[in-house]
Amino acid sequence: GLFGDDVRLLPTVDMVGVTPTKILSASIAEVLPRCLPPSDNFLAESLFEMARAGGKSPASWAAGIGLAPNDYSPVDGSGLSRKDAVTVNGIAHLLRYAARRPWGGLFQSSLARPGIGTLRNRLKGVEFAGKTVSLDGVSALSGYVGPIRATSLNGGRPVADYFIVAIVVNQFTGPVARIHAIQDEFVRAATHL
Repeated sequence: GLFGDDVRLLPTVDMVGVTPTKILSASIAEVLPRCLPPSDNFLAESLFEMARAGGKSPASWAAGIGLAPNDYSPVDGSGLSRKDAVTVNGIAHLLRYAARRPWGGLFQSSLARPGIGTLRNRLKGVEFAGKTVSLDGVSALSGYVGPIRATSLNGGRPVADYFIVAIVVNQFTGPVARIHAIQDEFVRAATHL
Protein backbone atom coordinates (compact mmCIF):
# COMPACT_ATOMS: atom_id res chain seq x y z
CA GLY A 1 0.00 0.00 0.00
CA LEU A 2 0.89 3.64 0.00
CA PHE A 3 2.30 3.61 3.53
CA GLY A 4 2.88 -0.12 3.91
CA ASP A 5 0.80 -3.25 3.57
CA ASP A 6 -0.91 -3.10 6.96
CA VAL A 7 -1.51 0.60 7.49
CA ARG A 8 -5.01 1.40 8.68
CA LEU A 9 -6.49 4.72 9.75
CA LEU A 10 -6.96 4.53 13.50
CA PRO A 11 -9.61 6.63 15.22
CA THR A 12 -8.27 9.37 17.46
CA VAL A 13 -9.25 8.40 21.01
CA ASP A 14 -7.73 8.69 24.44
CA MET A 15 -6.28 5.24 25.05
CA VAL A 16 -4.66 5.95 28.44
CA GLY A 17 -5.23 2.98 30.70
CA VAL A 18 -7.02 1.00 27.98
CA THR A 19 -5.51 -1.95 26.16
CA PRO A 20 -7.47 -2.47 22.97
CA THR A 21 -7.63 -6.00 21.64
CA LYS A 22 -8.67 -4.97 18.15
CA ILE A 23 -9.25 -1.70 16.35
CA LEU A 24 -11.32 -1.79 13.19
CA SER A 25 -10.82 0.99 10.71
CA ALA A 26 -11.16 1.95 7.10
CA SER A 27 -8.55 0.80 4.59
CA ILE A 28 -6.38 3.29 2.72
CA ALA A 29 -8.50 2.53 -0.37
CA GLU A 30 -11.55 3.75 1.55
CA VAL A 31 -9.83 6.75 3.13
CA LEU A 32 -8.12 8.32 0.09
CA PRO A 33 -11.35 9.10 -1.81
CA ARG A 34 -12.71 10.76 1.35
CA CYS A 35 -9.49 12.70 1.91
CA LEU A 36 -8.20 13.92 -1.45
CA PRO A 37 -11.15 15.31 -3.48
CA PRO A 38 -12.53 17.57 -0.71
CA SER A 39 -9.01 18.25 0.62
CA ASP A 40 -9.82 16.97 4.10
CA ASN A 41 -6.89 18.35 6.10
CA PHE A 42 -7.70 16.33 9.22
CA LEU A 43 -7.54 13.03 7.31
CA ALA A 44 -4.37 14.14 5.50
CA GLU A 45 -2.75 14.98 8.82
CA SER A 46 -3.85 11.63 10.27
CA LEU A 47 -2.36 9.70 7.34
CA PHE A 48 0.89 11.67 7.62
CA GLU A 49 1.17 10.97 11.36
CA MET A 50 0.40 7.27 10.85
CA ALA A 51 3.14 7.04 8.25
CA ARG A 52 5.55 8.79 10.58
CA ALA A 53 4.52 6.53 13.47
CA GLY A 54 5.29 3.57 11.22
CA GLY A 55 8.96 4.35 11.67
CA LYS A 56 9.82 6.23 8.49
CA SER A 57 10.57 9.91 8.66
CA PRO A 58 9.26 12.01 5.78
CA ALA A 59 12.86 12.73 4.78
CA SER A 60 13.82 9.03 4.59
CA TRP A 61 10.63 8.20 2.69
CA ALA A 62 11.27 11.04 0.22
CA ALA A 63 14.89 9.95 -0.28
CA GLY A 64 13.70 6.36 -0.79
CA ILE A 65 11.58 7.36 -3.78
CA GLY A 66 14.32 9.53 -5.26
CA LEU A 67 13.19 13.00 -4.20
CA ALA A 68 16.02 15.46 -3.71
CA PRO A 69 16.17 16.90 -0.16
CA ASN A 70 15.48 20.42 -1.38
CA ASP A 71 12.38 19.27 -3.34
CA TYR A 72 10.33 18.16 -0.33
CA SER A 73 10.38 19.31 3.28
CA PRO A 74 7.07 18.67 5.05
CA VAL A 75 6.18 19.85 8.53
CA ASP A 76 2.66 18.45 8.57
CA GLY A 77 0.42 16.28 6.44
CA SER A 78 -2.18 18.86 5.55
CA GLY A 79 0.18 21.33 3.91
CA LEU A 80 -1.28 24.15 5.98
CA SER A 81 1.97 25.08 7.70
CA ARG A 82 3.86 27.96 6.12
CA LYS A 83 6.97 25.89 6.89
CA ASP A 84 5.91 23.10 4.50
CA ALA A 85 8.00 23.28 1.35
CA VAL A 86 7.75 21.44 -1.95
CA THR A 87 8.96 22.36 -5.41
CA VAL A 88 7.09 21.78 -8.66
CA ASN A 89 9.83 19.28 -9.50
CA GLY A 90 9.07 17.46 -6.25
CA ILE A 91 5.35 17.40 -6.99
CA ALA A 92 5.90 16.13 -10.54
CA HIS A 93 8.33 13.47 -9.29
CA LEU A 94 5.81 12.25 -6.72
CA LEU A 95 3.02 12.09 -9.32
CA ARG A 96 5.28 10.19 -11.74
CA TYR A 97 6.36 7.84 -8.95
CA ALA A 98 2.75 7.18 -7.93
CA ALA A 99 1.67 6.47 -11.51
CA ARG A 100 4.28 3.70 -11.77
CA ARG A 101 3.40 1.90 -8.54
CA PRO A 102 0.90 -0.96 -8.21
CA TRP A 103 -1.29 1.38 -6.14
CA GLY A 104 -1.07 4.16 -8.76
CA GLY A 105 -4.56 3.50 -10.11
CA LEU A 106 -6.04 3.75 -6.62
CA PHE A 107 -4.20 7.02 -6.00
CA GLN A 108 -5.20 8.54 -9.34
CA SER A 109 -8.83 7.50 -9.06
CA SER A 110 -8.95 9.08 -5.57
CA LEU A 111 -7.97 12.55 -6.77
CA ALA A 112 -10.39 15.40 -7.38
CA ARG A 113 -11.84 15.68 -10.87
CA PRO A 114 -13.61 18.50 -12.68
CA GLY A 115 -17.00 18.94 -11.04
CA ILE A 116 -15.91 16.99 -7.91
CA GLY A 117 -14.32 18.13 -4.64
CA THR A 118 -12.03 21.13 -4.83
CA LEU A 119 -12.43 21.09 -8.62
CA ARG A 120 -16.25 21.24 -8.49
CA ASN A 121 -16.29 24.62 -10.29
CA ARG A 122 -13.15 24.18 -12.37
CA LEU A 123 -11.98 22.52 -15.59
CA LYS A 124 -15.41 21.34 -16.75
CA GLY A 125 -15.07 19.00 -19.72
CA VAL A 126 -11.33 18.41 -19.21
CA GLU A 127 -9.91 14.97 -18.47
CA PHE A 128 -7.98 15.79 -15.33
CA ALA A 129 -7.38 14.22 -11.93
CA GLY A 130 -5.48 16.27 -9.41
CA LYS A 131 -5.05 18.18 -6.22
CA THR A 132 -5.39 21.84 -5.36
CA VAL A 133 -3.78 23.91 -2.63
CA SER A 134 -5.16 27.23 -1.46
CA LEU A 135 -3.62 29.44 1.20
CA ASP A 136 -3.46 33.22 1.41
CA GLY A 137 -1.13 34.24 -1.42
CA VAL A 138 -0.56 30.62 -2.54
CA SER A 139 -2.43 28.59 -5.14
CA ALA A 140 -1.36 25.25 -6.59
CA LEU A 141 -2.85 22.82 -9.07
CA SER A 142 -1.17 19.54 -9.90
CA GLY A 143 -2.19 16.23 -11.36
CA TYR A 144 -2.69 14.17 -14.48
CA VAL A 145 -4.06 15.62 -17.73
CA GLY A 146 -5.55 13.09 -20.14
CA PRO A 147 -7.39 9.78 -19.97
CA ILE A 148 -6.75 7.82 -16.82
CA ARG A 149 -8.16 4.38 -16.09
CA ALA A 150 -8.20 3.15 -12.51
CA THR A 151 -7.60 -0.46 -13.50
CA SER A 152 -5.68 -2.13 -16.26
CA LEU A 153 -3.84 -5.27 -17.24
CA ASN A 154 -0.61 -3.53 -16.24
CA GLY A 155 -0.41 -4.66 -12.62
CA GLY A 156 -3.32 -2.44 -11.59
CA ARG A 157 -1.56 0.63 -12.93
CA PRO A 158 -3.37 2.96 -15.29
CA VAL A 159 -2.60 2.56 -18.97
CA ALA A 160 -3.03 5.91 -20.69
CA ASP A 161 -1.30 8.78 -22.37
CA TYR A 162 -1.32 11.66 -19.95
CA PHE A 163 0.71 14.67 -18.95
CA ILE A 164 1.72 15.52 -15.42
CA VAL A 165 1.29 19.15 -14.45
CA ALA A 166 2.47 20.96 -11.34
CA ILE A 167 1.68 24.67 -11.09
CA VAL A 168 2.45 26.66 -7.94
CA VAL A 169 1.86 30.39 -7.66
CA ASN A 170 3.30 32.10 -4.57
CA GLN A 171 3.00 35.58 -3.13
CA PHE A 172 0.30 36.79 -5.49
CA THR A 173 -2.02 39.65 -4.75
CA GLY A 174 -5.47 40.12 -6.13
CA PRO A 175 -8.30 37.65 -6.58
CA VAL A 176 -7.49 33.95 -6.46
CA ALA A 177 -10.05 33.44 -9.24
CA ARG A 178 -7.59 35.11 -11.65
CA ILE A 179 -4.84 32.65 -10.64
CA HIS A 180 -7.25 29.71 -10.99
CA ALA A 181 -8.19 30.90 -14.49
CA ILE A 182 -4.50 30.97 -15.51
CA GLN A 183 -3.86 27.52 -14.02
CA ASP A 184 -6.97 26.10 -15.69
CA GLU A 185 -5.99 27.58 -19.06
CA PHE A 186 -2.56 25.93 -18.76
CA VAL A 187 -4.21 22.55 -18.08
CA ARG A 188 -6.62 23.02 -21.00
CA ALA A 189 -3.67 23.84 -23.27
CA ALA A 190 -1.93 20.62 -22.16
CA THR A 191 -4.89 18.61 -23.47
CA HIS A 192 -3.96 19.78 -26.99
CA LEU A 193 -0.28 18.77 -26.88
